[in-house]
Amino acid sequence: MRPSRRRSTADDPRHPAPAHRTEPRLTPDTPVIVTPGHLAGPGDPDTAFHEFFEENETWQRWRPRDETTLALHEQQTARIELDHEADGDQPRWTIAAYTSPVGGLHWQARFCARTPVEVVMAVADQLTSSLDHHPDARHDALLWEGRPRDAAVHFALQDADPPWRETGLGNRFTRADGTGGIHLPVQVTGSAVTVPGAVVWGGPRGYDHLRWQAEFTPRCPNSIVVAALNEIIDPQAAERLRGQVPAAHLPQVRIGARPARPAAATAHGQHRPASSPLPAPASLDPAPPGGERRRG
Repeated sequence: MRPSRRRSTADDPRHPAPAHRTEPRLTPDTPVIVTPGHLAGPGDPDTAFHEFFEENETWQRWRPRDETTLALHEQQTARIELDHEADGDQPRWTIAAYTSPVGGLHWQARFCARTPVEVVMAVADQLTSSLDHHPDARHDALLWEGRPRDAAVHFALQDADPPWRETGLGNRFTRADGTGGIHLPVQVTGSAVTVPGAVVWGGPRGYDHLRWQAEFTPRCPNSIVVAALNEIIDPQAAERLRGQVPAAHLPQVRIGARPARPAAATAHGQHRPASSPLPAPASLDPAPPGGERRRG
């Protein structure tokens, strides 16, 4: 279940955090709390997938190749694929649904290798909930039938604090701090090039080439797209090892050390429990150019 929405000025550029902070000495293996979670880096996909299988008995694991792990739902109408060797802009995760156990592809969501595991698991959890609680999920209007995408996005954003910016004739929406957004591409009539139905993205300001991106095909249910979007509308804190947080993200996040916990609870990136202490603030300014290099 997604935690209830919290009101905070932590990401509001009208209330900037101090430009400098005193941070305890942290090693790459130190478990830390990173706020906001959509800038925490990808985390550990292997551990995230392992925990997904432990928590969801309706999915079965299959590993057809060393570089690929699949989750197959018991209804045989959905699967999740993890590419262990993907890097950068390459799709690491693919979530797909089919019209029937022997039917064709109905919709698909793809997440690049930089995407935080919390975003992927939010989509996987939404799909699992719909499949497990609606036996005839293929006919469930909330999951399978299309509603106006822009209306669904406007509804999801109506309580965002601070308000998001809307540009591009209503098909681009961006967080006030510029670290995330959603794009609803417009299919040009008569064009042979098919565009995604929605693109959700996030990343540090000033480093467009380091953004993570999730693409959803046009038939993808709004509930699936909004599950990913909610992770940047109201980003929760995430757990990481200090060395997992990308260098260019550091000036734009809050980091706090926490007592060491089992690797399964820290390496993949869980949301921070509400009882955990708030981490120290970081600057809202981008990291100096050159802190990260574009992959060739």
